[in-house]
Amino acid sequence: MPNRPRSSSASSSPSRAPRAGRPGAHPTVRSGGTSPRKPAGGQVPPSLWVRRIITGLGLLVIIALIVWGVAKAVSAVTKSSAPEATPSASATPTPTPTATVTRSGTAALQDGEQATADGIVDAEGRVRIPACASADLTVRPTISGGEVGQARNISVAIENRAGVACSFEFGHIDFKISTGDETVYDGSKCQRDRESATLLLIPGDTWNGGLTWDGGLYSGCDAKDRNSDGATDPAPAGTYRLQLLLNGQTVGDERVFTLTQPVQPTTEATPEPSQSSTSEATNPPQGEEGH
Repeated sequence: MPNRPRSSSASSSPSRAPRAGRPGAHPTVRSGGTSPRKPAGGQVPPSLWVRRIITGLGLLVIIALIVWGVAKAVSAVTKSSAPEATPSASATPTPTPTATVTRSGTAALQDGEQATADGIVDAEGRVRIPACASADLTVRPTISGGEVGQARNISVAIENRAGVACSFEFGHIDFKISTGDETVYDGSKCQRDRESATLLLIPGDTWNGGLTWDGGLYSGCDAKDRNSDGATDPAPAGTYRLQLLLNGQTVGDERVFTLTQPVQPTTEATPEPSQSSTSEATNPPQGEEGH
């Protein structure tokens, strides 16, 4: 039996036009308008970069102002909370330290001082004499040889080579006597009270003084007395060396001298009387016998 066509109400109903604003509606094109288009390749237009840079700089300025404001506020709070120091009426002002300038090996100059041949002069014209430095002194010893058991005199010449007058304690000078590897005498090892003269050494001038060695043998500061006779044993004949010491340190050149045995005096023999004179004394002349 042949198929009959089915009737459909949907096919016979008229089609409805789509409403504006619903999905599927065609966009209305405005007169004179154009649809926006993106640049080729996805690139950002230059105008957009300029806007971003300006916006970023503005944000940085705002952040900087905020940080500065916070810092000022913290500083103000800290200063206001710190206790104020109350000055004491009896407080003594601390003196300002003066700079020390080293002028030479002789002395250190304070601020406003000047080194002269007469000493160190300050800004008010006052003069002070500094102590001599060993580096500014020339010390020359002199000693001559002699006989065993005799004391030896030591001449000492001291010259101030600095450009400033200085003071020197002569008691700081000692001497050492040695022969070979043996030390005969060392004055720096002895602790003793000595009368020291304070010398004023003018630049370029030479002062002359003297020391004495008794010519004896010493062990440290103790005199050697092998015979126990109370006398210091004399240094034997030989060659010796003299070295001056300043505060225990060697100064000046070494000097060499010699001790010799003393010459023994010769005794003259008394002449014996002759036989003729003896016989004349015992046998008087014959003319005198009768008297």
